[in-house]
Amino acid sequence: MKIDVFCHLMPRTYADRLASHGQSADAANLRLRSSGVPAMVDLDLRFRQMEEFGDDYRQVISLPAPAVEEIDHACGQLGALGVQLYTHVNGHPMDEPRFEPVYRRMAELDRMIWVHPSRNSSWADYPTEKRSRYELWWVFGWEYDTALFMGRLVLSGVLERYPTLKILVHHGGSLVPHFSGRVGPGLDQLGARTPADQREDVEHYPLSKRPLDYFRMFYADTAMFGAQHAIRCSLDFFGADHVLFASDSPFDPEQGPGYIRSTIANLEALDLTDEDRRLIYEGNARRLLRL
Repeated sequence: MKIDVFCHLMPRTYADRLASHGQSADAANLRLRSSGVPAMVDLDLRFRQMEEFGDDYRQVISLPAPAVEEIDHACGQLGALGVQLYTHVNGHPMDEPRFEPVYRRMAELDRMIWVHPSRNSSWADYPTEKRSRYELWWVFGWEYDTALFMGRLVLSGVLERYPTLKILVHHGGSLVPHFSGRVGPGLDQLGARTPADQREDVEHYPLSKRPLDYFRMFYADTAMFGAQHAIRCSLDFFGADHVLFASDSPFDPEQGPGYIRSTIANLEALDLTDEDRRLIYEGNARRLLRL
């Protein structure tokens, strides 16, 4: 069996409700993307596509406020497997103290947090510009957002305080596996690049091990859009016991099954043991989500 732990669905009622709440850049982006991908909002079409790959589906909630109460309601009463957070909330980093109760409660419940990047064209590429160009906010910006989220949680001590917390980061762990040679020694020398009058910018929570070791505590998925070498890099960094199968469906050119097929083909082509392949396809998901 193959368990897809990170794919997307936007019920039509949600899309309509979103449209009624103004013209923010995020809302406009979601409406535009969903209008071009019928499987995002057409449940009958999505179900027909799903039938090709199995018939067992479980939900994860996108977390609103009040957060802790919603966690208890969704995971305790509605049977949600976990919650999804974005890499920021209205531009506020996710290591702010007000988010601490979320991490504490998810660790207590032993439920997973899914993390999705959140940036739009209003985040300019350069300070002298008003908007991002060429959709680079999506191509590169989302992965930078995810890496920042991971780094802020590491250095603010979230993973030190909650070592059993399970956090799944999208797109293979973003930039971190590919730049681990920079992340490791760079953070070992934290403060070496900062002048004395800015020392507060590098003050961090007391850590009991190297910063790089905390990055390996995250879980990553295989949603790399058919890039086999990128999946290999994620596996080399996190290990097969920390990587879960995911497709990011339905955002492929076929608007549904394309990335499912290409991701499976990538994993089949990699030099993996049968046990590692089983862990990635279903074993890790069963263990972490208690399926």
